[in-house]
Amino acid sequence: MRLREARVLEVAEELLEERGYLGLHLDEVARAVEVSRPTLYNHFSCKEDLIAGIANGYLRERRRLFRQSLAFPGTSREKLCSVGVAYGILAEERPQALATLQLVRSPSIWEKVQDARREELQENTEACFRVMLELVERGRHQGELPEDASVPPAAIVAGIVSLSHGTFLLNRDLSFFTSVLGEPTTSFLFEHYTALLDGYRWRPLSTETDYRACRLRARLFLRPEGKAEPETAAGHRS
Repeated sequence: MRLREARVLEVAEELLEERGYLGLHLDEVARAVEVSRPTLYNHFSCKEDLIAGIANGYLRERRRLFRQSLAFPGTSREKLCSVGVAYGILAEERPQALATLQLVRSPSIWEKVQDARREELQENTEACFRVMLELVERGRHQGELPEDASVPPAAIVAGIVSLSHGTFLLNRDLSFFTSVLGEPTTSFLFEHYTALLDGYRWRPLSTETDYRACRLRARLFLRPEGKAEPETAAGHRS
């Protein structure tokens, strides 16, 4: 049943990426997986519950990569850089996932999701936040993030999450950046992430270390079997 459920989620995520919420139909998912609709209901009570299942699969993988980032060799800020790389990897591998997380939280969908799945969504989300909060607190304890910083740790996490999440959502529609700001790159977007941490005076500052090299190391650490960072449209590595 676990293998079948994993296949259902895989097919549903592909259809959601191709056709959007309105184009996702349980009958089509059932046919693709070669199960009956009643069998599909043994796993997911409705389309909204299926979408929550997709979101949970993404969050479980994000949670795993974030935990892995804690073991990335380097300073607290370099470990946090690895968390940002994890966001980027998942944005490439599962481009629909962040939008799905937003979608599942909309009231018309959320109210139809099974309680157990909603609880899992909340727990996985909080677990990711806890990893980032742990790194902020490590930074302060180790003297890399000043103790007298005016922004409390939880607010720092909120700022990093907002920038990371928003960055990769906006990156799905590059036409906005192209028309307003010129040719975008992932590196261009990461510079804002770096500027934020510099603003918190989180050492080593970007003037003191090469965070592009850190990102490349983190990518190999998190996905040793994967490819290097993709080429941008301008031909530069991100």
